[in-house]
Amino acid sequence: MKTSVRLLTVGILLSTVISAFIAFVGASLLSTLDYRLGNEFVQIEDFKPDSHTETLFPELSEFARDSGFDVSIYYASLADSDGEVRIYSSALPSGAANFESQKFQRGEKLVWYPLSETPTKEPRQVFNIKGSENDARDLTTWLEERGYSVIGLQNLTWSIVMTSSLPLLVAAAFLLALVLGGGHCLVRAREIGIHRLLGLKLSQTLRLDVTRLAKQTWLPFFLAIIFIAAALYLYNDWAEATLFWAFFGVSVLLQWVGLALGYVLGQLLVRNISIPQAIKGKVRARPITYALYAVRLLALLTSLTALSQMVDTGAEVSAREELQPYWSGHANEQEFALSSNITPDEKEQAAAAAPLRQADREGKLLLADPFWLTWPTQLEAPVILSNHRFAVQAGVSPSEEDVTVCAPVALSEESKQTIIDSVAFEAELAKKKVPDFNWKEDCSLGQVFSYDVELRPVINDPIVVSLPVGLEAIGDRNLLAKASQKVLLAIEPTVVGELKDGTVGKVLATAQPHADSWRSSLEEAKDQFSLWSLNTVVAILLVSLLIVAGLFSFQVAFRRELYVSFICGRSPWKMCRKILLAELFFFVTTIGWVLYRLREHKEQLESHYPSTWSMGFENRWSTATVLAVVAFSIVWMCISIGLTWWISARNQMRWTDSEGN
Repeated sequence: MKTSVRLLTVGILLSTVISAFIAFVGASLLSTLDYRLGNEFVQIEDFKPDSHTETLFPELSEFARDSGFDVSIYYASLADSDGEVRIYSSALPSGAANFESQKFQRGEKLVWYPLSETPTKEPRQVFNIKGSENDARDLTTWLEERGYSVIGLQNLTWSIVMTSSLPLLVAAAFLLALVLGGGHCLVRAREIGIHRLLGLKLSQTLRLDVTRLAKQTWLPFFLAIIFIAAALYLYNDWAEATLFWAFFGVSVLLQWVGLALGYVLGQLLVRNISIPQAIKGKVRARPITYALYAVRLLALLTSLTALSQMVDTGAEVSAREELQPYWSGHANEQEFALSSNITPDEKEQAAAAAPLRQADREGKLLLADPFWLTWPTQLEAPVILSNHRFAVQAGVSPSEEDVTVCAPVALSEESKQTIIDSVAFEAELAKKKVPDFNWKEDCSLGQVFSYDVELRPVINDPIVVSLPVGLEAIGDRNLLAKASQKVLLAIEPTVVGELKDGTVGKVLATAQPHADSWRSSLEEAKDQFSLWSLNTVVAILLVSLLIVAGLFSFQVAFRRELYVSFICGRSPWKMCRKILLAELFFFVTTIGWVLYRLREHKEQLESHYPSTWSMGFENRWSTATVLAVVAFSIVWMCISIGLTWWISARNQMRWTDSEGN
């Protein structure tokens, strides 16, 4: 009895711990999506000349407050907000003081301002609506009546949540609770039989179990809540704590439903047999045995999926940490982000690009684009499109007036033509004459730091295509796009200050050290690795519990056959060959999955797809990783066989004693 009650106790305490992790993942995800701004979106695409755009935001703010919903926009501009990411919202009346609100992620915040005080008069904005679909339609109608062309934007929050690791965690937790609840009843079949003999109904047995469970778990559960609350305070001072506890409560409730459902199903199974059979432990457990093995297969596939993600993210973390020293000497370079609040026309694009071209002539910018020519274009080496300063930094002696191509080997005519055509295409868009080309072959540069954050920070012996100073061969629109893509960098923070004024200051939303993006990407990779490690641990725990549950269920389901086999003097292993075959099946499934992943990984490496450029991709599924998976599968199989032997030996001892008596 104690063991069975403890099984439910384990379920309650595990649900608390697992729910804390689920709540952390869920709150982090929704906070990243800025759920507080609403879940309805509309965008102004165009407007008529008489739309009175200068009064749009004050009038919109008043309309939203009168209609009972909130409208907000993101805004950032080097010129207007000094690079600060702001939220302009109708929830704040005109003249109200700005305030900060902390996000769930530690150190991140939102700065709120009145919508009526939005610095830009550009109406083509994305509006977040905190309200219903009817509110979104009312806003659309209101805007269209004033001469604005409006489209509705799809809310992708649900699809993002469903493609995250959150559903996997929730499903694994629910299955674990279901198994523990059902296992409770199977283990205590004799006690349930005695309850039935005494005339106790299911509700009465449930009441007894709940009473005992409450006495055992209330204090550990209370202490766990206090510990979780303290950990949350240390993490983010309880920022968006309501969101966290909402996820926690739903997760706990869902797992308790799983425990209850498993408990009821187990009770029905045990109560479906005669009282004498129940007292003797003769439970018709074959259906549940088969169901347990089916669930185990699903759990195994889930654990392998989680393991795959953990291996991938682990390889990326390792690769990023190895590349960390390359960033030590590049703390001053600044990256830009384009403002989403301004849609400059051709004239404004030219006005915004001019200061960037002047800064390039003065040697204050770095252009390093490693994705200018990508797969399926195959050249003799990777290509970096660069400006004069980066080329000099990489070790090239470029011309200031011509395109200089530094190649580590002799290029084929086809490769040369590809480079010429690509530069000509850029020049055509810029409405400029195609520059002359200066070819430098056998120009080996060794390892070149490309400043790329996501895929290839270091490239060995690349082809460097250096453009003339001023970057006139790139059109205004594409030059601004280079800034947005974080391949056009300022050499130091003072350059950002020089670019702050004028049109370019309005077009550029923010600027920050490029190394900060690298650190953020490293931390994000570590977070993903931790998350998938947790998912893997939960899945492995579930599989392990299902192994044990399946073995005990097998012993209960085939008790009579096992006893007959004992009476006839047969080897217990002969009767347990079904278990051995099942374990062999799971082992072969795991090995087959590993072999499939290895073959897939090899084919991807040989294909040179852009997906293979991910940091650490080549180190995924190393020999050590494969051996670890195989070893773990062997351990699982050995544990199962060992438990089978132990249970069989114990049964034989009991049957022998029974025969002797």
